[in-house]
Amino acid sequence: MTRLRKMMLEELERRNYSPRTIECYIPAVKDFARYFHRSPDRLGPQHIREYQAFLFRQRKLAPSSVTQRLAALPRTFADSLRPCGLHPSAAARPAGFAEQEADLRSVVPDLC
Repeated sequence: MTRLRKMMLEELERRNYSPRTIECYIPAVKDFARYFHRSPDRLGPQHIREYQAFLFRQRKLAPSSVTQRLAALPRTFADSLRPCGLHPSAAARPAGFAEQEADLRSVVPDLC
């Protein structure tokens, strides 16, 4: 198990997510990372938008299925990355990061 997956699993358990939700979220993040051939901590809001389009257009998933998969992704960014120091601090964020974060909130409103 990768360090990031372990951190995400611990965070979901700590927040008392149901075992079934955890069973859905972990593979959703794994599929997201596999689609881009990168670790989820190297992906951002623009990748979520592209992945969402892929799920609708090519995988032809129902809106509820896409929503469930996207709901797992902010857990990676908001819960697992920030507390462990993997997420850039406000001072070290690259130019345009605030706009990317706002874009992510528009895609998945329950980000934080």
